[in-house]
Amino acid sequence: MVVISPEEARRIPEDTRRRILEYVLAKGIKPRDLGVTSSLLAKVKAGKRNVSDQLLILLCRFLSADEFRALVGCADYVIVQRGRKLSEAEKSLLAQLIIEDSELRALVRSLLKELEEKNIDEKYTYYVTKPMLEKFEKILQGRSRKTIEDRLRYLRRALASLNWTLSPSTLKEYIVKV
Repeated sequence: MVVISPEEARRIPEDTRRRILEYVLAKGIKPRDLGVTSSLLAKVKAGKRNVSDQLLILLCRFLSADEFRALVGCADYVIVQRGRKLSEAEKSLLAQLIIEDSELRALVRSLLKELEEKNIDEKYTYYVTKPMLEKFEKILQGRSRKTIEDRLRYLRRALASLNWTLSPSTLKEYIVKV
């Protein structure tokens, strides 16, 4: 799989884009695999529409590194293959791409934030049990009977809607919902 940035896609000429399109379609890739309609693809193949940057980026994901080099004729691209570690040169090029491309930088930032939130959720997730509720009830002793019943009812209602699980993200969602 070859991943190119939008800036790199803009530098690829239209004739090369059409060569890539024809090659990928000859491999048996369907329009739904590319996330486009068959009518749009027919217009692009007929020359009525140009191969857009987004479509080119999707097409490149169906190419191997060697196929891409043969079709485009250059090697300054980061090649991503599942299970293969990036070389130092590829890491450097990827870092440079992230720094230069604001869209890619925003994507990486959002992925890192999502990963961080997931790790925090996994680390700080608590499952409320019956003994915990009983302990809370003991803490409330000395208050009026109505106060105890109200607070326990509200707590049980909130915990039921949270599936008796407390984590930073579930609490944030609950607060927004309420």
